[in-house]
Amino acid sequence: MWNSVENGDKKILTINLLPKYCRKCGKPLAIRIGPYGGFLGCTGYPKCKFTFNLSDDNPIICPNCQSPLIVRKGQYGTFLGCTNYPRCEFLLDFKSRNRGRKY
Repeated sequence: MWNSVENGDKKILTINLLPKYCRKCGKPLAIRIGPYGGFLGCTGYPKCKFTFNLSDDNPIICPNCQSPLIVRKGQYGTFLGCTNYPRCEFLLDFKSRNRGRKY
């Protein structure tokens, strides 16, 4: 697993520690939704089958309000959004240049 921050019994991933590129082939990762939940998958699929699970066991924390981020599907694609929405409008879109922007 990549870098994480210990918080009691759970490992918490922060945005700056979240992998952005595949550690096998170096291509960018994209947010995907599968039958078992959200994950980061290599954009080099099917040649590269690297994935990184986004699960409740390894929550990713919102840098604005410290709430967990979850995979959401919207009008413009899949993204990580804050569970504290609408009070916190933080989102992380791996396709966008403006990562971590507010709408």
